[in-house]
Amino acid sequence: MLQSCMRNCRSLARLGVAAPQASARRFASDQETDTNSAQKIEKSVNQVILLGRAGNDAELRGTDSFPVVQFSVATQVHYQKGDETVQNTVWHRVSVFKPGLKDIVYNNLKKGQRVFVQGRLGYYEKRNPEDDTIIHKTASIIAHDVTFVS
Repeated sequence: MLQSCMRNCRSLARLGVAAPQASARRFASDQETDTNSAQKIEKSVNQVILLGRAGNDAELRGTDSFPVVQFSVATQVHYQKGDETVQNTVWHRVSVFKPGLKDIVYNNLKKGQRVFVQGRLGYYEKRNPEDDTIIHKTASIIAHDVTFVS
């Protein structure tokens, strides 16, 4: 998995995008954790990296007390089917909650612009308030960083 991430980082570097540098110091080994604690904390990763084009201008949503900026990103997958090359477009919903980043994205991101998004995957449910049944489930990328790529 780490080798795959490193290949992706090298690919992004060829495109002129500065990818985050993973450091082994970020992940504590079992020996570094407190041996007196009754529970060991298991390490996990929830990281998403997208490089694609914005499908729409950034939209301001949510409430005045809890605003969020949302936009979509299109990525493409190419594969061979017989003698022809097939292109499949995949759409991703991106949500930005960070105050400074939210304002920059809302004021500058335009449809068709190339964008590099780093974040985590989040799942949400919309429920019926009357009987608490699930009406709709959705997944969204919660952006930690958005870079505009020329």
